[in-house]
Amino acid sequence: DERMVKRKSHDNAGVQLLYSELLGKPLSHVSHDLLHTHYFARPRPPPITLKTPASASLDLGEDSSNSICVIFGTQSGTAAQAAKEIKVELQQFIGRSKMCPEPTVNLVAADALPPNSLLKAATGSLASIFVVSTFGEGEFPDMAKKLWSFLQDCDEGALGEESFRYAVFGLGSSMYAAGDQFNRAARRLDAKLEEMGAERMIDVGLGDDQSTELYRGELDRWMDSLLPKLFEGKGSPKGASLLDPPEP
Repeated sequence: DERMVKRKSHDNAGVQLLYSELLGKPLSHVSHDLLHTHYFARPRPPPITLKTPASASLDLGEDSSNSICVIFGTQSGTAAQAAKEIKVELQQFIGRSKMCPEPTVNLVAADALPPNSLLKAATGSLASIFVVSTFGEGEFPDMAKKLWSFLQDCDEGALGEESFRYAVFGLGSSMYAAGDQFNRAARRLDAKLEEMGAERMIDVGLGDDQSTELYRGELDRWMDSLLPKLFEGKGSPKGASLLDPPEP
């Protein structure tokens, strides 16, 4: 830049031509309308209030084969809010579908139970949904670090016959797409669960807080794909669902 003959923008011939033919003068109405930017607040749906608070623990003594675990790891609370929305949508869907018996939906923080107990709850459930944000330099949020450390120590195929169905939804920012950091925690968790022998229901969801809809646009599309897979009956022919009428 020091070697340039003209180092000031107002000395640039192209800028001078632009002002003489279009903008007129600095701070003119034309330049203000074309060059100034405006801020518009992005719409945010009101927070969802649950009828009951998130479970701090699960009663592992009960049969959880007809329950769905929604397990979340959050740093700032956004993943917890997304997990609450998933729980509410599941409950509403179950209610509309008039399933009998109705599956229960448990909302559990990733640090509410020891990692081995949390994994036990997941393996005994109808399915488990993991909602996790990416924090810092592509890392797991603090409340999910113990769970992730535990899973990292698990060998390939460690679940064996205790495999379970799962899905992962991540929350991140496409600002950090460079260097493979965008939703890195969710993608690593998804790959690790599959490596251990769990059955992935659908591809990992990649929520993006840079979207005009924040994570909700991706979450809506992801849920539309998840629901038919989620309620497929275990041991039923492929495509059979808990929503299908019984065969005569």
